[in-house]
Amino acid sequence: MSAEENLKTEAEDIISDQINMEEETNVKSDLETEPVILNPIEKNELTEDEMEMKIKEIVNSLKKF
Repeated sequence: MSAEENLKTEAEDIISDQINMEEETNVKSDLETEPVILNPIEKNELTEDEMEMKIKEIVNSLKKF
């Protein structure tokens, strides 16, 4: 695996972790203020283009190090 592929994989993992933490925070705050409503549609779901842009931003910021 090339260094760029490693960076991309690491960036994807970081984004996934951040999204998961954000979702957990949202769930915690929602539980404090709202009744639980099971909904299969995620509120914070990113489009593929948005995910690609975030990956590129992270890869570019990692290249600076």
